[in-house]
Amino acid sequence: RDILLTFWDIVVEFFRKKNSSKTRFIDKLYNALRLSELSERYAEGVGIRWLNDTAFKVNKKKFARLLGIKTIDGSLFHCQGNFPSHGFREVQDKNSLEDVPEELISDVDYEEVRILVHEPGVFTREAGINKIVGCKWTPVRPRPIKSNV
Repeated sequence: RDILLTFWDIVVEFFRKKNSSKTRFIDKLYNALRLSELSERYAEGVGIRWLNDTAFKVNKKKFARLLGIKTIDGSLFHCQGNFPSHGFREVQDKNSLEDVPEELISDVDYEEVRILVHEPGVFTREAGINKIVGCKWTPVRPRPIKSNV
């Protein structure tokens, strides 16, 4: 049966649910990127959009608001945050990206707006929901500090 949902219904019933086996971060990311492809209005609202087939940019405040996250940097970008623990790394040089129009990356400041790619290469624009199922959370362990003692 078809059910009519508002954007706010989707935010509350999916994006803001605590991460679990039914509402995984990777699924939220995938769906936010899919929404952003539907219209510029959604792209602005969700704060995330594809730049090319492998890289996307994220406005951390807008994306965190969509997910209901209050501790933004810790939850998303810290070594144990959602992006690093799912295999994403930040791109530090926007000029290194191929085939990306300047107007799409002009707002990238590496603090508020960042660029990310999936290091293993599984999470891409063309990867369907069935392919990204393999993108599971893995703890990121800091490297041990070597001692000269």
